Amino acid sequence: MEGTIREVGAGASGTGDIAHFGKYRTVVDWSDGTTSVYGHMSEALVKKGQKLIVGQSIGKIGNLGAPAVGNFTMNAHLHFQHYDKMGRLTDAVKMYGW
Repeated sequence: MEGTIREVGAGASGTGDIAHFGKYRTVVDWSDGTTSVYGHMSEALVKKGQKLIVGQSIGKIGNLGAPAVGNFTMNAHLHFQHYDKMGRLTDAVKMYGW
């Protein structure tokens, strides 16, 4: 599956509340009509408008949570949200069978 980077950076917007996703949050529109949002990265490796395929690296993992809402974490992690074709948030656990 292919995708297009819709937005990268602190000004990125998209479906849902992503105001606390950090400086390098990234929104990807996939060819199947779904959207993914990634946050808390320490560096973005893609630019707005760039094409990508599933499995391609888009950034480096970060380690800081959302200080604006008092939710701190110092462990390496990635924030991920996925939306279906209707813009509804999906359950990643069910999506990936974790």
